[in-house]
Amino acid sequence: MWKFAARFALIPKFVGVIFFYIAMSFILVGSHMRVGDVSLLQKDQHRGTWSTKNYILILPYLIFYRCVVWVYRNYIAPDEPIVTKVFDGWYIGGWLDTIEHMATAGSETKKIAILDLTCELPRSVFFPGVAYICLPTFDRAAPVPPSIDAAVRWCLYHRSEGYDVVVHCAFGHGRSASVLIACLLAEGLAFDVDSMEQDLQTLRPWSS
Repeated sequence: MWKFAARFALIPKFVGVIFFYIAMSFILVGSHMRVGDVSLLQKDQHRGTWSTKNYILILPYLIFYRCVVWVYRNYIAPDEPIVTKVFDGWYIGGWLDTIEHMATAGSETKKIAILDLTCELPRSVFFPGVAYICLPTFDRAAPVPPSIDAAVRWCLYHRSEGYDVVVHCAFGHGRSASVLIACLLAEGLAFDVDSMEQDLQTLRPWSS
């Protein structure tokens, strides 16, 4: 009887530890977001995953953000496509949890180049013929100019090699729109930022 009571008494302590862990995870992420420091959520550039230590620290936030994406796709904007074709070979989209989104958007090649701008979602597309690079960026933020230049060069190279290029963030609105416009300007498919922004807002009304 007393042993059972002692074990039962540990439950509040265990719950308290869990809540403390969750709170600290969000505080850590929030403090890094405040100063624009993406190091805590820095994914490996080619594997799209976090170090074990950082993964443990930010796991509650990662779970929360996956839930946000699920709610958005299923209840807020269920009719918005995950990936949208902008020009031949150029696509913009939200988080790619399966490569099938590319086929749905009209891509007819298995040579896909993915530029991932998320820091809060994992790489989930591992298929032969898929090139991948990650430029971790916070939501509602834009990559720094040197990173944009490197991303544009990477995208243009793979496009010249016959790849269909998709630039994606979590929802396919802010981060991805900024970098894709830079790519299209460099490719000569867009002539000014304002008109290209309007075109993207027509294709994806929530883009900004």
